[in-house]
Amino acid sequence: MLKEIFEQPQAIIAACEQPKEKISELSALIKNAGRVYLAGCGSSFHACICASYFLGKIANVQAMPILASEYSVHRPFFDEKTLVLGVSQSGETADLLEALKAAKSQGAKIASIVNIMDSSVMRISDCSILMNAGPEICVLSTKSYTSQLSILLLLAHAAAGKENECKSLLKSTAQSISGSLKSLDAQMALLAKSLAKSKDIFV
Repeated sequence: MLKEIFEQPQAIIAACEQPKEKISELSALIKNAGRVYLAGCGSSFHACICASYFLGKIANVQAMPILASEYSVHRPFFDEKTLVLGVSQSGETADLLEALKAAKSQGAKIASIVNIMDSSVMRISDCSILMNAGPEICVLSTKSYTSQLSILLLLAHAAAGKENECKSLLKSTAQSISGSLKSLDAQMALLAKSLAKSKDIFV
């Protein structure tokens, strides 16, 4: 987990280096859709919630985050004017796959942000962006969540014609995070030592 926490700056930089045509294609789909849904599970769902704020505030696009396991509530509204953007680290999340297949069967456009090339979610998508965050072995999401947020923020800026502005913001953020992690390393070691003896921890 520590390894992946410290890889977050590189994950943000990798998010900036997406093929321009892919960002343009997906941001155009977002702008031109009659209805936009952002679907995910767990940490990816929380990234979708953030993205709904990004798109609303930056690009003036209304997007609804949905927990993929509850897609049936929204199923009556899936049609050929709908875009469903699925977010998944593995690209194999069962609930998300079921939601995307249901939306596709009703004519909706399917897009995705995934970390694994040729994953099931990527294969059923009309447009897909790879996170390029590298393997995430730890169960707790760290760099994959940071990467998802970065790409979603980049998409919101691209939809508003401000892609380069966002790339500069993300690169400076990566530098800041790198500095923060290095400066906090000793403090984290002391905190870990004190917590290690605890019987119970409430967070």
